[in-house]
Amino acid sequence: MFNRILVAVDPTHAEEGPRALATAAAQLAEDGELRLLTAVGVEGTAFFPAVPEESSDEQEARARELLKKLSAQHVPPECRHECAVLHGVTTDVILDEVRSWGADLLVLVAHGETGNWSLRRDTVQQLCAHPPCALLVLPPA
Repeated sequence: MFNRILVAVDPTHAEEGPRALATAAAQLAEDGELRLLTAVGVEGTAFFPAVPEESSDEQEARARELLKKLSAQHVPPECRHECAVLHGVTTDVILDEVRSWGADLLVLVAHGETGNWSLRRDTVQQLCAHPPCALLVLPPA
């Protein structure tokens, strides 16, 4: 069991969040904590979709709203959790958050080369090559 689990998700991907959260909750120690993370940024550098008409603040607000909804619907009530929306390149954001928060398990959902905004193959490969903590990569649904 793990005490601090970081779940990196794209909250706009319908299947990703619920599946990742269910998997993480099953691995969480009784007094553990979950942190849901999404990254916002310019197109192609983060896993929250960049919409040209949206400002950075609007992207962040929309991402927060979606994460809040996702956690309300899919995090078991007994689990302590929080949501984090950070700006930057996906790999850097994840690595920084794992280290600063002290996560002992990182949960990701891989999407290969489908063109989804979520975790692309290169991001997953980078994190797998030098994992900052225990790493669980769920295959595409």
